[in-house]
Amino acid sequence: MSEAGMAKPPAASALVGAFLAAATSAFRPILQDPVARWSSSVRHMASDEIVPAVSEKISGLFFAEASFENHFVAGAITFGDREYLINTVIGAAGYTARYGLWEWADALGRPDVVPRDTGLVLTVGRVETIVGEMARGVAELQEAIGASTRDTIDRIERARERVQAESRSRLREEDHRRASTAAADAFRAGNYVRVIELLTPFGDLLTPAEREKLGYAKRHY
Repeated sequence: MSEAGMAKPPAASALVGAFLAAATSAFRPILQDPVARWSSSVRHMASDEIVPAVSEKISGLFFAEASFENHFVAGAITFGDREYLINTVIGAAGYTARYGLWEWADALGRPDVVPRDTGLVLTVGRVETIVGEMARGVAELQEAIGASTRDTIDRIERARERVQAESRSRLREEDHRRASTAAADAFRAGNYVRVIELLTPFGDLLTPAEREKLGYAKRHY
């Protein structure tokens, strides 16, 4: 059974406690040099505000973060939000630009060294596994990230643009499908103004049948 289908996950406090403990342990090997820094924090939603919290007293939506820095890289591993997502963002030490660990792995030709399925993390065991895998990924990639060139950053940016474009395209196609269904209902009801409103924004996606409906609606509204 998938974690999403489990009857009841552990309390958020247990998951956050496991996350912070696992992160502190797993990231220790990359924090051995004199300039290394490590800090952690927990926040949660209380009275419609996101405020600091302790892991033992979390209620509702939570955000846990552990920040790290050494002479190669600086970044943070986070856990929380509505998706119970574990994520790591990282960049070369001394620079503000940071990208997802998986983005670096792809750009550096090492996609196998980082975990990918890191959402809906609802068990202590999976928290520990993913945090450990991310720490090993950072250890594997930190020197390359620290020495990254503009070409590497450009690859990340281009890949990010492709992902965002694909996401926008999928969302627009979903919007088109919903509009098409609603337009068919409006057409049958003779509400041609509504047909025009629904179909006009999707002119480049319309099927021949939809274009005929739109043309008819414009002639008869």
